[in-house]
Amino acid sequence: DSDTLRFILDTGVQTTLLLESPEGKDLNLKYSQTLMVAGLGDGLPMPAHHSWGNSISLPGISSANQDILVLTEHNLTLSESMGMKVHGVIGYDFFKSFDVVVNYTNRTLTLLPPGGFEPGRRHRCIPLTLHRFKPYIDLALPFADNKDKRVRLLLDMGASHAVSLYPFLLDGFMMPNPAPEALLGKGLSGTIRGRIGRINHIALGPFLMPKPIITLPDATSIAVPAGDTLYHSGSIGAEVLRRFDVAISYSNQMVYLRPNRSFKAPFRYNTSGIEVATPYPGLPIYIVEAQWPNSPSQEAGLLPGDQILIVNAESVTQLSLPELIGILNGKPGKRLRLTILRNSLPVVIRFRLRDAI
Repeated sequence: DSDTLRFILDTGVQTTLLLESPEGKDLNLKYSQTLMVAGLGDGLPMPAHHSWGNSISLPGISSANQDILVLTEHNLTLSESMGMKVHGVIGYDFFKSFDVVVNYTNRTLTLLPPGGFEPGRRHRCIPLTLHRFKPYIDLALPFADNKDKRVRLLLDMGASHAVSLYPFLLDGFMMPNPAPEALLGKGLSGTIRGRIGRINHIALGPFLMPKPIITLPDATSIAVPAGDTLYHSGSIGAEVLRRFDVAISYSNQMVYLRPNRSFKAPFRYNTSGIEVATPYPGLPIYIVEAQWPNSPSQEAGLLPGDQILIVNAESVTQLSLPELIGILNGKPGKRLRLTILRNSLPVVIRFRLRDAI
């Protein structure tokens, strides 16, 4: 009986995670025990309160007896990074009862009865493997012997990257060059550190995608349960999946892919070098949170803590955070003129976008 909450669809998690409670509201959840959970990042596991017997409802659909893990201490600042209030992530435990259809073009999520999705003529089916309540698919990529080899990756709609690989698990993998060190983001357990680079291609079933960008997290950023080994060699995220209309059938253990209008879009990664966040989700107040070393924006004099006011004569009050990030990650060679606020004074910064890798 809560107000409407907003969750990220995350096929990379099993149990629904509640990371932020609605403001001024007590959800009156039933708790059974406290568990220690770990995720990506260089920090330590953290306590999560296990809540049972919950009902989760979407329009026209309700699922009873749902477990929720409530984390009061964590490193994910989803609301600040997304520019809107985000309360948590929802994954396998809820969606296992449906065929899940995500249309990135129309921005719709359709839930059908198990086996209810009927692929069209242009759909291609990719086998899906379920292991410990998470979905995995195989991806082919080039190795050092100039032959493509298949690797097993977590199907992770909740991740924004294209492909993340664990090179310490891939014997014979040809590291991209250059592969500069980078802060790859934040995970449940802290900062994800590693390298980033571009490889020649990847093949997802019959679909060949050239020059994708891959992230290479350090071993210290990968959580491995005690006494366990990693079942997979990385993950495939939304920067690949958004190029398709995607249907996941957990009951048939299949993923159905149909290329959409974004299929041939080039892979780009932060051509300005700016990481932006908003301290007040939902309000158009955008702060430079961090910068890439030797990036165009850093060379032009932009600093962490600067507030972006105007981009190319357009006030950011007219832009959502994703729209602003889209401009800052535009085509290499494009000129940007930013008016920023620093120490209560406006400053103009000019630079040209550049592909870092």
